[in-house]
Amino acid sequence: MAQKRGAVYAEDAYAQGKMLDHSQWLVGSRILPRNITPSDVDFFIDDKGHVLFCELSSKYHSWEAIDRGQRLGYINIIKGTKNLSILCKHCTPKGKQVDTRNGIDAFQVLLPSDDGRELRTQTFFGNDRWQDFVFAWFDDAWRVYESCLKNAVFDAPRGVKHDLRADYVMGEI
Repeated sequence: MAQKRGAVYAEDAYAQGKMLDHSQWLVGSRILPRNITPSDVDFFIDDKGHVLFCELSSKYHSWEAIDRGQRLGYINIIKGTKNLSILCKHCTPKGKQVDTRNGIDAFQVLLPSDDGRELRTQTFFGNDRWQDFVFAWFDDAWRVYESCLKNAVFDAPRGVKHDLRADYVMGEI
């Protein structure tokens, strides 16, 4: 039987790959500086070098709720690039596979800033907006990046809703 591209086909191996224990980096006579522990990117979407680095959360739709170290990792990944880091809140029940297309119900974009501050958009709500965002990225990543930069703030207010798709349809994104 042919395997479906993008599907999980070895659930046990995939699950083990997600169960990483980084605690030993903070034990012993030689530890990583500043209590740093390794981290990961949950998934990324690459269109010929234009990359969306995505962090999944079942609880949070705002980067400010994510641990500072995790946010800094995502900032450092995109620093000096036109790539974006995205926090994707999903609505998938525990024990089920997260559908990264249909299971995202909110997202927020984190962008690099010249002065090192956390620059992010407002949170966008709705799976249709998520899908529109990703397809818009493939249509014109530079236009999406510039629109996010233009609409980003240094301290995004909690719970502010914004209709990204309406902006895209109207030519803003």
